Amino acid sequence: MSAWKKIILAVLVCMVAVASQAMTEDKKAKKYFMKALEIMQAGDLEKAAEQFTKALERDPGFYEAYLEYGRMLARDGRYDESNTQLKKAMDLAPEDDLTALGLLCAVAREQKDLDNQAAYMLQRLELLGDKATPTDIGLVDALGIEFAQAGQIEKAESTYRKLIELKPDYTYGYLNLGKIFLFMVKDQEKATLLFEQAVEQGIDNEEVDYILGMLYHDANKYDAALPLLQKSMNKTDYRKDALPMVINCQIKLEDLQGAKASCEAFLNEFPAAESRQAVEDRLKKINNNIKVLASQESKGN
Repeated sequence: MSAWKKIILAVLVCMVAVASQAMTEDKKAKKYFMKALEIMQAGDLEKAAEQFTKALERDPGFYEAYLEYGRMLARDGRYDESNTQLKKAMDLAPEDDLTALGLLCAVAREQKDLDNQAAYMLQRLELLGDKATPTDIGLVDALGIEFAQAGQIEKAESTYRKLIELKPDYTYGYLNLGKIFLFMVKDQEKATLLFEQAVEQGIDNEEVDYILGMLYHDANKYDAALPLLQKSMNKTDYRKDALPMVINCQIKLEDLQGAKASCEAFLNEFPAAESRQAVEDRLKKINNNIKVLASQESKGN
């Protein structure tokens, strides 16, 4: 079961226990409220709606009545009506009660309303603070991806920017937005700046290192690219692609011995690679250059 389905099921389940904790001081309002819950449990939603309405007429500030009325409407698929009640509940909710906000998120999901999903999920994430779970964070991340897949790149970017602001140590906020810049928008400058921000923030991830190293390499910034590419090779997935760039960096930085060792490592580890012949040719040139330099040094002495 997906994380979204679990949340939707959790927030749409009727919690009759809230009746005993109803915070209205109006006894008649509370009586109508409890009657509404009783009738709702029996399955007569229209009569339950009448009782909720009476409770709210008695006490327009009755948070639980708005909440449970909105929850009932959501369960019945009456999402627009549900939103009206849940927004009123959210305005009245205690600071530490995010139930109405969670329900609004779930309703927006059911309506396929990405804009409100993002707004509510980000608001919820901000209010949760350090109590946010990996699932809470991942759901916002997923919305950013959905925006991008729908071609709404600016909304994807704004969602990820806010996510990074709220959770600056969340690796995939940088990684996924960076990939959107790099592969969908084709904007290497924005991708580079974002991955630089990730590294400055202390994000320790081989894929971030690999992509930023690749971007530096392609921009001829070999001294910046080399340590990142070498670090990315700690993960086997990136060794095959990173090693040829490492070799090129070492040659450009005139580290022939290092380039020789990297060529030999590549040929030893990836004997069937398509680029094997190109690496063998580079190794021959490197060995020749090493011999020439050694001969020059010998003559100089």
